[in-house]
Amino acid sequence: CALIVMRHFGVGWPASVCASLLYTFAPFHFTRGEHHLFLSAYWPVPLAVLVMLWVSRGELWGSAAAASVWRGWKYGLSILICLVLAATGYYYAFFASFFFLIAGIAAALRRRTWRGAWPAAALVVLISGGVVVNLWPSLTHFGVSGTAQIAQRQADDADRYALRIAQVVLPVSGHRLAALEGLKAEYNRRPLINENDHAAIGVAGALGFLGLLWWFFFRKPSADALSEPGARGLLHHLSIFSFAGVLFGTIGGFGSLVAFFGLPQVRAYSRISVF
Repeated sequence: CALIVMRHFGVGWPASVCASLLYTFAPFHFTRGEHHLFLSAYWPVPLAVLVMLWVSRGELWGSAAAASVWRGWKYGLSILICLVLAATGYYYAFFASFFFLIAGIAAALRRRTWRGAWPAAALVVLISGGVVVNLWPSLTHFGVSGTAQIAQRQADDADRYALRIAQVVLPVSGHRLAALEGLKAEYNRRPLINENDHAAIGVAGALGFLGLLWWFFFRKPSADALSEPGARGLLHHLSIFSFAGVLFGTIGGFGSLVAFFGLPQVRAYSRISVF
């Protein structure tokens, strides 16, 4: 899936093959393991990124969409991808919905009209409906028998299991190089180390992550810049998503506010690292 998405946006074959293999074998896949089997199967995430970029670049609405060879194929594929996301559990669906809203805002700013945000809103509604349908048997059971103890969540869990930027860029725990393993073990002596330790994305991923943050702050992806064609414009959009993901998932970030104001069920915001 990652290979297809990168090729769709014009990334060369060598880079696409290399990056897609690194993504497939990211530490996240193995640290999730069997206890979070659906999370370890994160193949729908690149497809979500595909739709995010289509929305933010205005390819699901406006002149760019009208100029496509077959106007409906991107709409149809976006709907299918959203239905797939809705069937993966609620974490990836929730994170994808957040990024779709960010993409809709970017599209609205780019087009200077809120109409650009309508595709994003429609896709979020579709994902939400799909999640409800998939979880309906569990919701019905909880309504009759009460919520199971294991399913009860507290709002402060959103800070306890939040994203830590240091763990994204530091080596994975148990690294095969003794020096890097010792470095990570030293960091892990800090408090509130739990499953957020699984956010490590490897050297290549960390360099890409830091590069996008640098791009956001120093290339300044304004509304006019978002209209730039080619790789430069693509990096503008990706840098916005990366920065927004940090603000949403980090300790005390906007995800903490979401939990505080009524949605504590989503608590492990460190899982956004796979995006």
